[in-house]
Amino acid sequence: PPAALATAADTFDAALAAAADTPESMALLSGAVSAAVDYGAAVNRIAAEAMALRTEADSSIASQVRTINDTLTKVQSLNAEIKSRTIGGGDTSALEDQRERLIKDISSMIPVRVVPRELGAVSIFATNGAQLLDGKVFELGFAPTTLVTPEQTLANGALSGITVNGVAMRIGEGSGRGLLDGGSLSAAFEMRDVEIPGITSALDDLAADLITRTQGLGADPTIGAGAAGLFTDEGGAFDPADLTGVSLRLSVNAAIDPAAGGSVFRLRDGIGAAAPGDVGISSVLRGLQDAMEELRAAPPGSALSGLRSAAGFAGVFSADVVSRANATENEANFRAGRQYELIDAELSRTGVDTDQQMARLLVVEQAFAANARVVQVIDELLERLINL
Repeated sequence: PPAALATAADTFDAALAAAADTPESMALLSGAVSAAVDYGAAVNRIAAEAMALRTEADSSIASQVRTINDTLTKVQSLNAEIKSRTIGGGDTSALEDQRERLIKDISSMIPVRVVPRELGAVSIFATNGAQLLDGKVFELGFAPTTLVTPEQTLANGALSGITVNGVAMRIGEGSGRGLLDGGSLSAAFEMRDVEIPGITSALDDLAADLITRTQGLGADPTIGAGAAGLFTDEGGAFDPADLTGVSLRLSVNAAIDPAAGGSVFRLRDGIGAAAPGDVGISSVLRGLQDAMEELRAAPPGSALSGLRSAAGFAGVFSADVVSRANATENEANFRAGRQYELIDAELSRTGVDTDQQMARLLVVEQAFAANARVVQVIDELLERLINL
């Protein structure tokens, strides 16, 4: 796709090659700088979207927790009313229907099992075992975060987990074994704490690779060893101790970017060049091109893999995200299909089969017509007897 990270990487590679082949062309130099800016912006955009999605997931958790607590309180109130009416011999069917609808609302967020209690009351437990309602409401606790940034995690205490009556519960770790796992609540935790951080971690590795390939470039005599090159960490060199969030901070060196007051000739003549040099010399551009095409090993434990060029890592990243999306979509379709099957099975047991009922109605209608004809014949016979 045009907006894919791999597409931006390939576009930059092509623009850099064109500039290296024709170093005297200011238009091609400008095109290469623009492609580098677009590549960095694509990385920034994905990182920002990931941060927004984590914040959205955190907000969803807070909303679901409020809804679950409110709904449990309503069920508790209905329990009390049903018990009272049962003792008084009144009809409780309408209240039970209302309670069932509320329990179904909870079950979409936390799968539950319902245990009957005396006098028509019920207790509610999460399928994996957590108590939610048993005589009293076991309230869920969660502290929302206004903006979830890359360095904030559940492990370092910067993000809230979930509690039941003040006791911390495991949820959304990806194993499915947490006491509240299985519904949209655990899915929101998994997105916030597992899935999206996994994607942003790979994106940080990719951004760090871009920066380190171009900093202290041997082919550029105008910068020293380790100095910031074409791609930077907010204008500086990359610090391995500050990896988290580097994809948000990735930027093109201001000395080259006209939008930041720089000049594109420095892409050809060197980051630290004070004035344009010989327009026919492409050694810096060739060195930059070699650095981008160099095969490097992916960091240990990264979602990136293999020995690849900079564009190769972008391709691996894009492919991994697409693969995750497809796998998630397939799983969602499977579960939706399974849900429809279960709904049909439930309706076949508890609902009305309209085809069967229509067939029965036709039989009754035919029998009624036959009986009406019998009555009519008897009436005619009686009338004849009377007239004899």
